[in-house]
Amino acid sequence: MGVVFFSAAVYRMFNYGAGIEEFNLLKIPVIFLPLSVLFELIVGTLFLLNKKLACASLTSIIFLSVAIVVAVLTNFREVLNSIPQLFVFKANSVDILLHALYVFLLFLIYFQYKTKKKRIVN
Repeated sequence: MGVVFFSAAVYRMFNYGAGIEEFNLLKIPVIFLPLSVLFELIVGTLFLLNKKLACASLTSIIFLSVAIVVAVLTNFREVLNSIPQLFVFKANSVDILLHALYVFLLFLIYFQYKTKKKRIVN
């Protein structure tokens, strides 16, 4: 997660126009863009340094949850119309990341099941 947040911050720093466009599309005042970059730099660094992980995780959960809610509220029709994209795999960075997340979640389910099964047998 540290790489993800830190990379996002660095990308916005060197592609500030893309960040402005993103905030405008989400109808978020652009004045919050530097704060978003600062937040991503801080939590990215915390994750990379393996420091204050509970705090970094919780604040990231809140930050991402708010971003998701704002995105859905400001772009509801577009989000609704794009739902079929979830069921078709394309060789692009978003789909690869999404499917890697699926694999990660499946591993969690698998290991949870294996651990539970071992406890029952033992």
